[in-house]
Amino acid sequence: MAVSNYRFSSTQIGELIDLYRSHEPLWNTFSKLYKNRDAKFAAWQSVQMNFQAKYGVLVSMDDIEKRLVHERTLYVRELKKVQNTTRSGAGGDDVYLPTGEFYHELSFLAPVVKLRKSITNLVGGFY
Repeated sequence: MAVSNYRFSSTQIGELIDLYRSHEPLWNTFSKLYKNRDAKFAAWQSVQMNFQAKYGVLVSMDDIEKRLVHERTLYVRELKKVQNTTRSGAGGDDVYLPTGEFYHELSFLAPVVKLRKSITNLVGGFY
């Protein structure tokens, strides 16, 4: 039986990111297989099996997916901060430098990430 709420080490997260990158149906919205449930399920199973074979631990597919979604969310937050500082006309010294541990490893997601404008309840609407 797989371990629930498994705590991944930094090395293991890096390996998960590499496995995630190698399975395009999980992240590449331009892939023909992105909308194919069976292909995505098979890709998640492959990630799980490869991870378990390498580390010898039983981890649920759900825990792996949650961890990768979490890392992707952190990447998008950092990317938005970077783009907001470069868009504002700030000088080179004022540009935000990403602090996320896996920001650079997840940079393969940049072409498929669409940042939305945030809405504020302050006068002026969007920022």
